[in-house]
Amino acid sequence: MSKEIIAYHLSSKQELSFVGSEPFICPEWAVVYGYAMENNRTGEALNILHDHREDLVPALKERFPLRYGQRSVGCGDWATPCALPEEPSLKPLPH
Repeated sequence: MSKEIIAYHLSSKQELSFVGSEPFICPEWAVVYGYAMENNRTGEALNILHDHREDLVPALKERFPLRYGQRSVGCGDWATPCALPEEPSLKPLPH
């Protein structure tokens, strides 16, 4: 199933759109790509994509300043909505 991720530049209102069914089309990749373009690091981002298809997000987190909000992910001035895994609000007490 095809999906679309749109990353937004918060200052310039520029948008980047990624469409497809590949696993690497994810919010983290969208914002990192935008950040990499404006910081002359596109080659580095593409190398990570090529070398880490199975563990892309952890590899991106190691090399780029990814930040998570409640419903978004950002990198530099780039942001996009994302669905974070649900965590239970109440945790069981130890016995």
